[in-house]
Amino acid sequence: LTVVEGLLEHESSLVREYINGILFSALNMKEVREKARETGLGESVSMLIEICPEDTAQQLQFCLDQLDSPASEIDPNVGDSEDEEEETVEDNPDALTMDLQL
Repeated sequence: LTVVEGLLEHESSLVREYINGILFSALNMKEVREKARETGLGESVSMLIEICPEDTAQQLQFCLDQLDSPASEIDPNVGDSEDEEEETVEDNPDALTMDLQL
């Protein structure tokens, strides 16, 4: 969490978008959410929302909402890329071949 928090203000918008996605997915785990609350990550994110570009602010607001939501409201499938990948291959058997060709 310390590394992620440090990168939330990175000068590159691509890095910030990537980090925001990582944070959102990580906050899906109860242990990470608890640690983030203990370390005051919510306050840091709230301050960043006020000063960052609108698109970044929206992403951070999603992370803040994830941090503040009770465990029962969190979708257990968010951030579970293995399931998504399996569904893609099952739905489209050629998807794996297409990915390998890239």
